[in-house]
Amino acid sequence: MAIRRALKTDISSIRRVAMAAYDKYIYNLYVKDEIDLAFDKFSPYDLKMFVATNENLKIVAFGAVGRSMFMNNVFELRLAATHPKHINNGYYRQITETRLEYIKNASKGLGALVQVSTKIPQVYEGFIDVFTNNLGYHCLQKII
Repeated sequence: MAIRRALKTDISSIRRVAMAAYDKYIYNLYVKDEIDLAFDKFSPYDLKMFVATNENLKIVAFGAVGRSMFMNNVFELRLAATHPKHINNGYYRQITETRLEYIKNASKGLGALVQVSTKIPQVYEGFIDVFTNNLGYHCLQKII
């Protein structure tokens, strides 16, 4: 397994993983545009995308980090997914660890508030579950 920053040439592979991982309606409503924003240098969220590759160097998972455009050192773990054929192989956890390491470096030792909205809170060790909405998404926060 290797984790690296995504390149613009990775978009089609990231979309392939997203289409396999997400419901078609959600993909078309939200996910497709979020992927495009990660490669838009004018994105208001300053999204950074990371990908995980398997032993054949095929992209099997991805995850993005967004920086708040309103508050310093506030970050959000944004869109992330693993291809269904590669679930439970540690890719999602490794992508999450890489995104948190990126945030630590980007906050320049000043500390940062990290937020994520997820249906799988058990992946986010050390995060506080602030609330759960009526759709079952947990809003988690952590200071690093």
